[in-house]
Amino acid sequence: PNTNLTVTYKGLANNTVYTGRIVVTDSGGQSAAFPLLFDTFSETATVVIETEDYNHGNGQFLDNPAPNGYAAFIGTPDVDFHDVTPSTGDYRGDAVDTRLSTDTARPQFGGSDFDVSLVEQGEWMNYTRTYPFLPSVANYEVYLRYASQVPQPIRLDLVTGDRTRSNQTT
Repeated sequence: PNTNLTVTYKGLANNTVYTGRIVVTDSGGQSAAFPLLFDTFSETATVVIETEDYNHGNGQFLDNPAPNGYAAFIGTPDVDFHDVTPSTGDYRGDAVDTRLSTDTARPQFGGSDFDVSLVEQGEWMNYTRTYPFLPSVANYEVYLRYASQVPQPIRLDLVTGDRTRSNQTT
């Protein structure tokens, strides 16, 4: 029997995260289920910002960095980030807590993906990017993928002041 099967489903919406499962049953009635987690985001039409890739060196940033492209850059406290429990992380040499991710592997990271961890109340990071201007789009959708042991309030602000200085206005 053919053990390599391909299934196509055309009813998926763009820019959506899906969960599902594949259930297979053999001729003896034995079944096995395999969970799925995938998305339909198009990276050419989507700006992806990794949480560990916050600004560095007093508001400097990289547009569309390569995976792990910020590893050599140090952020400036109270300009690029604010961390109330400073300790050097695994990814960058500043005080933001980062670690090697144990999340679902993504091929573009070649096995080394990082995340921001141990976030405390009052901590923040700045992310500057050049976003594509789309005249037909009045609003942008923001998706955040995160994990937490307990409910956490999360806020997204637009910095309207000078991103290269402390005491930024939002």
